Amino acid sequence: MKKIIAALLSAFLLLVSANCYGGFVATRKIYAWNGSLGNKWVNTIVMWVLIIIPVYELAGLVDFLVLNTLEFWTGSNPLAMKEGEKETQIVKRSGKEFEVTATKNQFEIREVTNGIQSATTQIVYLPSESAWFVKVNGKLTKISEISPLDEEKARLFHPDGSFVEVKL
Repeated sequence: MKKIIAALLSAFLLLVSANCYGGFVATRKIYAWNGSLGNKWVNTIVMWVLIIIPVYELAGLVDFLVLNTLEFWTGSNPLAMKEGEKETQIVKRSGKEFEVTATKNQFEIREVTNGIQSATTQIVYLPSESAWFVKVNGKLTKISEISPLDEEKARLFHPDGSFVEVKL
């Protein structure tokens, strides 16, 4: 069973990391914030602190594994969007049609059958928790986060609340 899970996770990571060249928006936002703090000495000291903590590394990892992959497959990056911006695309997969609407830190996904939309599923990023959630019927359920115990691991959550940690 462990070999099957490892193979599936490896295939998933290979799939999502394929063609992940993107804007690295989260990393650039941290870099821009760092550059706005003061003179070159303050900026350099803060940069070293953020490297040691490892803020830059985690932002780069989130960019690489999640945001750049979303940007590649959907054409937009939810963190790159400004408040009020919205982009909608129709995606066809396995004979089904879905309407995907991206806004800042959020995706809304609706299945469309014969022009009629079904219930909406939302995928929401909460920067305060550095985690992605799925929102169904108003209830948020965490689906992924960087492990709070080991920043070199990500947690992928099952619907029952249990999780699998993956070494990054």
